[in-house]
Amino acid sequence: MLPSPKSDPIAWARRVRVPPLVVDAAHVAALSAFAIAQPIFNLLSNSAQFFAVRGSTSAEIVAFAVALVVAPFLIALVAEYLAGLAGKTPRLTLHLLFIAGLVALIAIRALKKGYDPQAEILAVGGLVFGLAGALCYWRFRAVRSMANLLVLAPAIFLTLFLFFSPVEKLVFPPEARASLVPENGKNDVVFIILDEFPTSSLMNGQGKIDAIRYPNFGDLARHSTWFRNATGEHEGTHLAVPAILDAKFPRPLKFPTFAYHPNNLFTLLGGHYWMNVWERQTHLCPPTLCRNNGELRGSFAGRMHSLFEDVGIVYLHMVFPTSQEDRLPDVATAWGQFRQINDKGFEKSRFRRFINSIPGPATRPTLSLVHVLLPHGTWSLLPSCHDYITPAYSPGLVLPGKRWGSNRWLVAQAFQRHLLQVECTDRLLGDLLRHLRAIGVYDRAMLIVTADQAVSIDANQSRRSVDPAHPTNFADIAFVPLFVKRPGQRTGAIVDRHVRTLDIVPTIADVLRISIPWHVDGRSLFGPGHSQRVDFLTARGWAHADVHTLERRRDHTLHRQLALFGAGNTPPGLLGLGPHPELRGRPVAELRVVRGAARASVDGNIADLLRSLPDGSDRVPAQVMGSIRGPGAAANRPLALAVNGRIAAVSKTYRQGSTVRYSAMAPESALHPGRNEVELFWIVQGRNGLVLESLGS
Repeated sequence: MLPSPKSDPIAWARRVRVPPLVVDAAHVAALSAFAIAQPIFNLLSNSAQFFAVRGSTSAEIVAFAVALVVAPFLIALVAEYLAGLAGKTPRLTLHLLFIAGLVALIAIRALKKGYDPQAEILAVGGLVFGLAGALCYWRFRAVRSMANLLVLAPAIFLTLFLFFSPVEKLVFPPEARASLVPENGKNDVVFIILDEFPTSSLMNGQGKIDAIRYPNFGDLARHSTWFRNATGEHEGTHLAVPAILDAKFPRPLKFPTFAYHPNNLFTLLGGHYWMNVWERQTHLCPPTLCRNNGELRGSFAGRMHSLFEDVGIVYLHMVFPTSQEDRLPDVATAWGQFRQINDKGFEKSRFRRFINSIPGPATRPTLSLVHVLLPHGTWSLLPSCHDYITPAYSPGLVLPGKRWGSNRWLVAQAFQRHLLQVECTDRLLGDLLRHLRAIGVYDRAMLIVTADQAVSIDANQSRRSVDPAHPTNFADIAFVPLFVKRPGQRTGAIVDRHVRTLDIVPTIADVLRISIPWHVDGRSLFGPGHSQRVDFLTARGWAHADVHTLERRRDHTLHRQLALFGAGNTPPGLLGLGPHPELRGRPVAELRVVRGAARASVDGNIADLLRSLPDGSDRVPAQVMGSIRGPGAAANRPLALAVNGRIAAVSKTYRQGSTVRYSAMAPESALHPGRNEVELFWIVQGRNGLVLESLGS
């Protein structure tokens, strides 16, 4: 009679033989836990907002975590069983390949973290360690015995992740019920939350809205109150948007979900208003109010596919050589949906769908709210809102994309692309204003346009993070646009006292004459008692400054912007950036051209579009990028780009690793359907003026 596992577990384990196939699959699962699951669990434990921002349910989090540790076992079990049908040697070969691959991944992560070698060294190192690990596993019983001891690792890592990390608060969230305010409002509310939008990007030399460059923001300013010194609350969306929607100071331990913010704008208006809510990276609207509005959650399978896709992209960043990470979608500026966030064409069409969803006048008023990731990078939209091909990481960013490098030319080009995308955002705002007027809602509605946080585009500065000890980029990131049009307002006004985005919900309540039955930290924008001190929560703690001090620092950014791009129609304009701008627009035939020795190439996907641009294409090859090789190829050399026989842009070269590269932004008007001819030239100062030195392909 066999001993039971309860009465004598050791004797039971000795007498019961586990099939070798199961043991081998368990070894693969154990190594996979160390190579894949544990690094991912560790990262997500410290960044649990990843699940909250995407609205993952408890069931989805648990299913994801269980699949991450169970799937490798099942895959190895089935694959090795099938290989075993062909014989012992094929199964052993496949098993050793599994072992080698997982050991290689462990080694690559260790090498990258400890030494960050070049791509070739990292690949060779991973291969050597992987083959050595598989060889030792095959030849030495002691190594296989050690693997037996590790088979419990997947279960241990899973338990720690679900029950002993910050993720536990999402797996077992607090219960929250919507306590709706019974008071009635009469006016529709249209609320637009933009993203990564500094106030200075809209301003001209007089500190007013540049209505020539941004006519629709100018239109809005003429009919609303512009709070010129409004500041946000936090450098990250996951805390900044909830602060806007519940009017409370951000708290780092709270997740951007209804369970952690039960009293908010939606429950304030939900007792009487119909909800047309398009949240992007927060989930504060309770399902009972927003079940059939805005964007549908999608199927369980679709959401799990998206979750695993995003986690896969994050993991690739862990094992890719640093020099190659720019080939992957950017994960440094968002919490999820990385492909969509880098696809501004998707964001543009999403905003237009929101505009079309706003209903006309009805007996029941509507709250129409959208958080749209514009003009948030990746910057890839022209003023026409046509898309162009560009890297997920702007040249000039120091990977992983959180800080600008010291190359001021590349930073200036990034600034240019940001402002071009602001022009597209202005165009979309115009679509909104025209729609509201067309359906008869504009005059009677309360319209709010703001942004959750801004962005700094300056050499040697962080993009979004403020260091409280050295807040040199504080003004760039703190100030955000804030426009409020009250129902029936027809005359614009500018208010210069300091206000905060957490004052918006109390202002809505004030204008609609609704009482807020819970405590809020904000107060009506149109009331007294606003502090002149700016308090801004960062990842490193609170940053503080007097608003007038930040105004002066913002003026410095505005002066740099005006020096680079001018304002309105004044030169040099957004496309006039670069050395010798007087060459732009001139036919090549009118200029002196000599033959050069270096050779230029255009990046493949851009070259393909230049060779055959479809008529009416929503994507145009406006940003021409490539590399230059041969004699004279060096960084910081002036360069001219000609499109169809005319100089379309001037630029400078830069060095990326060992390669000399260039990037030049051509006006959309320089391109036409069909084949577009592109030529590149060094700009050389000759005895009798400028000379173009051709760079053949």
